[in-house]
Amino acid sequence: MNENIEKYLVNELKKYLQLSSNIISKQNLFDLGLDSLSLINLIIDIENSYKFEFDDSDMVLEKFSTIESIINLVDNYL
Repeated sequence: MNENIEKYLVNELKKYLQLSSNIISKQNLFDLGLDSLSLINLIIDIENSYKFEFDDSDMVLEKFSTIESIINLVDNYL
């Protein structure tokens, strides 16, 4: 797992989730309070930061449900 991507995602998710504890990479982000609007903003932030666009085929909730799944997806583009 790419630690740089994980650190980036945790920092970005702190903007959208009000959490009192750390996020575990396998926790479901939607169960933690991530909503559809926040997800869209997170996707835009990732695309802008890493200078790529997700393919339409990758725009499914399962691929954005955990930090681990997002890292795996981003790794495919880098």
